[in-house]
Amino acid sequence: AILKEMSVMDKKKVFEILGPGRRAPRDYQFAPLHMVFDVKDDGTHKARFVAGGHVVDSTHLAAYASVMKSSNLRILLTIAAKFDLEVYTGDVGGAYLNANTRENVYSRCGAEFGSRKGQVVLIRKALYGLASSASAWWDHLATSLRNIGFTNTSVDNDVWMKKVNDKDGNLIGYDY
Repeated sequence: AILKEMSVMDKKKVFEILGPGRRAPRDYQFAPLHMVFDVKDDGTHKARFVAGGHVVDSTHLAAYASVMKSSNLRILLTIAAKFDLEVYTGDVGGAYLNANTRENVYSRCGAEFGSRKGQVVLIRKALYGLASSASAWWDHLATSLRNIGFTNTSVDNDVWMKKVNDKDGNLIGYDY
């Protein structure tokens, strides 16, 4: 589980490891890193690398991230069932790690980093545990959705829609 989590961290370029003997920039705050472990319902083991954001002063950063109202999800699923529409769902693995962190945070590499143990590491992505990570992820997701033509609805900021046109450019419906 640890190797899998560290592989995701590497793939998402979560950390910038500074060379031996280098220090973090002066405007960076220290946050400890640690693993949180879980056993899923199917018996698989999960490890999640998190920052101790409780020691970081993030009072100047937005931390709020909204969530879709469950009643709106039920309405959309009811409409889809009524009109026999297709419903697709998905999961964004390591979602927060797709967004850049807003805090200037560093830590020290632990045993999970192998031969780099003890070196200073800058946290570049919205690692779990940092106060602004949820907000940074929401902003990243919103920008990504806008880039592919979706707009959020006026009723719920977390319900997104995109016009669907036929081959002649006539509006035939919406994707939500």
